[in-house]
Amino acid sequence: MSLMDILTISSLVVGIASIVLAVFSMISANNSERRSQENFEKTQKMMNEIYDKTKDLLHEIDNKSSAISGMVEKNQTQLTTLFSNVLDKALPSQEKELATMSQEDIDKIIKENNTIDSNKLAMQLLPELIKNPDSLEKLVSISEKMNKNK
Repeated sequence: MSLMDILTISSLVVGIASIVLAVFSMISANNSERRSQENFEKTQKMMNEIYDKTKDLLHEIDNKSSAISGMVEKNQTQLTTLFSNVLDKALPSQEKELATMSQEDIDKIIKENNTIDSNKLAMQLLPELIKNPDSLEKLVSISEKMNKNK
């Protein structure tokens, strides 16, 4: 065999190998493109589902916040009424703090007095409520008893 024949055969083998590699590369690129498209579609579908869920949750939050807002307004109205009832009714202008008053003290106050200077009461009662918010329960008790005594 001559050098020319060897070069021709090796050239033919290299050409065939390059054609096989080119076909393999095209098939691989096609598969990769298909997988990328599928992944994009899955991601798009997940994003749409997340968007829909988020939209539904925001709608629920809006409904609940409206309900809470209504309850807060109702409670503010009730508190205002409660303070009006307490301030308009009889309580002695004693130096006792509301937080230290016992149930007996409250009953005694309600039985003994039917009038009070509401300005003095406001000056005495409201700062104590601010200092000790747990005293609101006692205010409610006083208001209920006063309403029963009407």
